[in-house]
Amino acid sequence: MINAIANGLVGSVRAAHRKKMLLSGIALAAVLLIAIGYLTVGALRVSPFSGTYRVKVQLPESGGLLPHQDVALRGVKIGTVQSLDITQQGVDAVAEIQSKYKIPVSAKVRVTGLSPAGEQYINFEGVSDQGPFLKDGAVISQGAQVPVTLAKLLADADGLLAQVDPKKLELIKKELSLSKEGPRKLTEIIDGGTFLLNTLDSVLPETTSILRSSRVVLTLASDKNSGIQATANELAAPCAVSTRCRTATAHSSTGPPTPCTRWTTCSRTTRTPW
Repeated sequence: MINAIANGLVGSVRAAHRKKMLLSGIALAAVLLIAIGYLTVGALRVSPFSGTYRVKVQLPESGGLLPHQDVALRGVKIGTVQSLDITQQGVDAVAEIQSKYKIPVSAKVRVTGLSPAGEQYINFEGVSDQGPFLKDGAVISQGAQVPVTLAKLLADADGLLAQVDPKKLELIKKELSLSKEGPRKLTEIIDGGTFLLNTLDSVLPETTSILRSSRVVLTLASDKNSGIQATANELAAPCAVSTRCRTATAHSSTGPPTPCTRWTTCSRTTRTPW
């Protein structure tokens, strides 16, 4: 029995040795097929055995989105971007989504990135799991949001920096360099500003309440503006009479007293005959 098994193994090895070129080719082909399958399923994440449906997302601009990038539902990958088509209104992104994932029609669509360097993808943010759901051929024409591109950010930053006066910056630099305490003072100024902002943030509800209450008070005062003006006029008239009485008394100090039948001050009114 053992001799038969040993003879069979020896014969197999001899046959393989005679056909080693053929066996090497078959082994290389098998390794190549395994590698292609791994890249397709593992790296490219293509699922050949699952059904898909396509949804068109109309974007105002690409926002850095490229074909073959991910489509996610609440951050979980559910498909890929098949193509980007330029239109008169912007860009149409065709997303291929796996059939087992249902996206509500009310879901928000956003083009976002994995990092500031890029890697944009389409993310659906469903507010609920209730239908109706998107179907094959559905078009999302409104509500899609795209991030601010790096080019636009740099353009806005350039406009901001253009408003800075270089002479004033040079003056600040000069003032800080006059003393070795300059960096410390600048740090204290920044820390003070941070403390002020934190304090204002901590009392934000109280500040909002005060502003709302002040609005009511000022509105009532505005409604009573005519009454306040009339009261001020009534208070101003007795003060004028008081001034005239004092003037008449001053002129009559060297002669006979000048009668003044009413003596009035701004705080109270009394009748004192001179």
